[in-house]
Amino acid sequence: MKSLKNISLIAVAVLITTTSTLASNTDSSNISNTDDAVATYSSASELFAESAMLTLSNKNFMGALKWIDKSIEAEETAENLEMKGDLLSSRQMNNSAIKYYHRALLKSKEQNPADSNERLQAKIWNVR
Repeated sequence: MKSLKNISLIAVAVLITTTSTLASNTDSSNISNTDDAVATYSSASELFAESAMLTLSNKNFMGALKWIDKSIEAEETAENLEMKGDLLSSRQMNNSAIKYYHRALLKSKEQNPADSNERLQAKIWNVR
């Protein structure tokens, strides 16, 4: 199972590297190889979240949703839960967006109890 996860990570890294190379005219700012791409991310969750951002930048909402779901499946973080809320909010799926913002708020509180999370609270308020 672990080798399948590693293969998936490498495949996504190759996808990101290829997309970055095609999207940019300057080779110096691109990741030069797959090993560098994988090393750039500390977790599968981060790699999948970045894939979601790249996919969304290509105006592919469903693809971005797929990648952010993979990110959340790999590891729930305040960041990827908030990103899913943002994706849903952008499509006026407000009830679902609020649920993800609330989960992000709770996850953020777990990580840093002193943080007031005004940004997430504002997003919840604005989506209502």
